[in-house]
Amino acid sequence: MLCFLSEPTEEVRRFLELPNVTFEVLHNSTDGDRHARQNLARILRKHRPDSLHLHFVSFLTLYPWVAKLYFVRKVFFTDHHSRPLGHVPKRAPLWKRLAARIIGLPLSKVVCVSDYGYQCMTAVDLLPRKRFEMIYNGVDTSRVGPDNGAAAAFRQRFGIPRRAARS
Repeated sequence: MLCFLSEPTEEVRRFLELPNVTFEVLHNSTDGDRHARQNLARILRKHRPDSLHLHFVSFLTLYPWVAKLYFVRKVFFTDHHSRPLGHVPKRAPLWKRLAARIIGLPLSKVVCVSDYGYQCMTAVDLLPRKRFEMIYNGVDTSRVGPDNGAAAAFRQRFGIPRRAARS
């Protein structure tokens, strides 16, 4: 199941359409308000997914808790957030760290799409560092066999530097 803010265009639908894919609309999902949470609950009740992967929503929402209430086993969040020029990441105050850890308790993993995003997210110390992972540009090339050179060719084609895995 794939959720969008509004109905996907026909081109997007054709590209993503597979026998095991259904489309849902989660209106105002970027707001994270009560109506969006209720709509998410409706979708989770309908589809009963094992995992939920959140993109383009706020890091601190109650979506992970809604997912846990509907027995979603794993909840992932990908950080696509752009920081302003000159942003200097620093550790958040204790009260914010504690609140974020409670809100983010159901999160299985936070995926950062760049080293800078990873550094920013881990510097504020809102969740334990082990729950963060950096997947450059959100494209996981680790599943491509190392012996066939496809991962290296992909990185070279798109100018993606080789990165060490984070733990």
